[in-house]
Amino acid sequence: MLLPLEGDRQPVALLQSPESDSDARFSPDGKWVAYHSRLNGRTLEVYVQAFNSVGKVGLTGDRIQVSNTGGASPVWRRDGRELFYLTTDGGVFSADIDLAAGARVGRPRQLFSTNANAASMHSYDVAADGKRLIMVHTPRSVEPARLTVVTNWQRRLAR
Repeated sequence: MLLPLEGDRQPVALLQSPESDSDARFSPDGKWVAYHSRLNGRTLEVYVQAFNSVGKVGLTGDRIQVSNTGGASPVWRRDGRELFYLTTDGGVFSADIDLAAGARVGRPRQLFSTNANAASMHSYDVAADGKRLIMVHTPRSVEPARLTVVTNWQRRLAR
């Protein structure tokens, strides 16, 4: 949801399609939004769409697909010229974006693979120059810790 700070100040839904749209990130200039969506029930993919902040606030125009083999959790490089995203199989990808040309998207390229669990949103960030990433690394093979709950433990101590 968005809350315009001028005008009628009524909340506006940013992503309101019937698809599973989520994890929206504004471009550094505030004129574009990157998000992932399960369009028509298919695989999650990353899209960008223009954002109108004057008059009727919200997304405008067509969505532009960035990823082509699945993608989620988009993050912009600080200058808005590159968009990073994760794939469910552990890939870290990026695509060049020319915002001045109406968000013309370059071919996505895989930067590296990781065995980290990339299913959680906001688990990584990109340095301002786009040359380094910091990522929460939770290996897929990690089993949850075993938890033992003991009730009436005071009674057992008395024995």
